[in-house]
Amino acid sequence: MTVNKKNISEEIEALATAIANELNGLSTYLKFARQTSNFSGKNMFITLASDELQHFHILDSQRRQMQEKNEWQQTEIKKSVIQSLLPKFDSVAVKGGESKASDTEALNVALKLEENSRNFYRKQAGLVNDVKAKSMYSQLAEMEDAHYKIILAERESVLKSGFWMDVPEFSVELPE
Repeated sequence: MTVNKKNISEEIEALATAIANELNGLSTYLKFARQTSNFSGKNMFITLASDELQHFHILDSQRRQMQEKNEWQQTEIKKSVIQSLLPKFDSVAVKGGESKASDTEALNVALKLEENSRNFYRKQAGLVNDVKAKSMYSQLAEMEDAHYKIILAERESVLKSGFWMDVPEFSVELPE
């Protein structure tokens, strides 16, 4: 379906905004991965960064398609690792303890990034008329929602337990 010329620039602008958001998420998650000393935390942030890179490529491809042909392309968005982890993650037990403020702060920033992205994609899905565009934005919103949920669960785990994904943030072993 070809988009009318009046809407093309608005849709390209929305794609450019989405691309900027994904690149910001990518760099933020890589920074957090470098900063955290927790192995599970590093892996989560690296996985999130990988997903953001995938989103960037999808959106950039759509932007180029719109600029060159004035139409949306069919997009296949594969289920992310984060999305496949959610059912398992929901059952993680929370233990008692204390958390590290820097880990919690990083998770709070990550939550805000994912919430903003999810809301942006939901809004864009409601604004576009093209079925392919709606599908792409809806799938991206679902992925960002999965990111949000796993980060929220991670934060709750750290806050309530001092554990990051069931891995202690501190040692209870006495030094020898």
